[in-house]
Amino acid sequence: MAAIDFSEGLSYYWSFAAPCDSHIDTVKGEEEGRNELPPTSQESLGSYELMIVHQAIQAISEYRARLSNRLSTVDGLHADLGERRNKQYDAERQRLSKQYDLDKDELERRIGPTSVLGVQQFRACHDVDMSLENLRSELGGREPLIRLVYPRWRWLTPYLLLLALLSLTELVINKGVFEDIFRAGAIFGYGGAGVMGLAVVFFGHLIGLFVRQCRVRRRPPERLRTWVGIPLILLLVTFSLYELSVIRQSYLTTSRTANPLVSSLSSAMNEVASGRGPLGSALRQVPLAGGAAQLGAAVLAPQNERNSFEAFQPLGAQGLLLLLLNLSVFLGGGLLSYIRHDPHPDYEPLLDKVNRCRRRIARRQERFDLAMRELDENYRRINDNLTRRADELARDLAEQKVNINGAEFRLDIEMENVAAVVAQRIHAYQRANTLARKTPAPLYFGESSAQQAWAMILGNRYQGGPA
Repeated sequence: MAAIDFSEGLSYYWSFAAPCDSHIDTVKGEEEGRNELPPTSQESLGSYELMIVHQAIQAISEYRARLSNRLSTVDGLHADLGERRNKQYDAERQRLSKQYDLDKDELERRIGPTSVLGVQQFRACHDVDMSLENLRSELGGREPLIRLVYPRWRWLTPYLLLLALLSLTELVINKGVFEDIFRAGAIFGYGGAGVMGLAVVFFGHLIGLFVRQCRVRRRPPERLRTWVGIPLILLLVTFSLYELSVIRQSYLTTSRTANPLVSSLSSAMNEVASGRGPLGSALRQVPLAGGAAQLGAAVLAPQNERNSFEAFQPLGAQGLLLLLLNLSVFLGGGLLSYIRHDPHPDYEPLLDKVNRCRRRIARRQERFDLAMRELDENYRRINDNLTRRADELARDLAEQKVNINGAEFRLDIEMENVAAVVAQRIHAYQRANTLARKTPAPLYFGESSAQQAWAMILGNRYQGGPA
């Protein structure tokens, strides 16, 4: 909104003063002084002084009228802006507040804690919490035993890392055994040893779990599984590792006797070819085919006896060492499993279920809090924009109020300026009139006349117009 142009007051002032300067007042004073006007006995302002005063009052009235129009316009605009502020911005804020409440309710209905899914999750978590508390009360309020678990790592836990380390140890121990069994490359050796390592560690995990929880299992299927599973697993693993050691020992024995067989066959073939020795003479006494058959049987019989495999045989030092190493891995897995698990079979699964429920509720709450922060930030920007516009309007209203106050102050200044000019003109008129007269000057000449004119001009301020 444009400010009021107060330079118009000066234009009114100069339009009044310019045509009635001091020269005209001096000429008029000399003319009336020669005519002895006004009379010496007159005590109030004469006609010419009154004319000067009335011209000033008229100029001030015109200026005040134009200024009043301007001020009334400003007052109207001020009132209009105030009304707009009270209606538009207040209504906008009310609408914004209602819309915010609607969006917040919609957000709570979809993903908030009070949503259908949120209430279901809360009830499920409450039920699991109650089950956990009942179990803790049944167990005397104790917490779970040592659990080699990091809560942040869902699957990669220290327990699994230790089991993997045991499997790698089993792979290193049995790699050479399976290469000898398959008579193939390293791939079959690594494959067979890896499967063997996983099986041994897995059965160690089961045996540790069954031993740990054998006293607490109450349901008949669980008791049957425990008391039947423990001896079966021990028997199966022990027999498998024993047979693996027997196979390894048999292979090593066969490898050590391979070179004597080759030397015996070579010497026998030399005797047959030369006809010398007991083998050559015996061959000459029998037919060729029968002699060759008897020769082969006589040569290979000792070697077949050495290559025969027996499932149960005493273990030597190397076989016993291999068995002890494999059993150590198996028992190590069982010990880790025994330490890892709680004696009560339902305690840890129930605790994990409680933690999962709480994590789901926490994730839902985090999503809801994030959505609420975004919603609050969006409405904060809208409200800040609305506040900025309201502040701009308030500053505009303040500027208009300053204009109104400045206009009133400027009106007083203009009236004082005009009154001063009137006093100067009256003084010039009276001075020229006194010099041209032959009789004494009228009684009102002097300071009293200027005071009367001043009083008349300033008194007109209270006769209308802005105060």
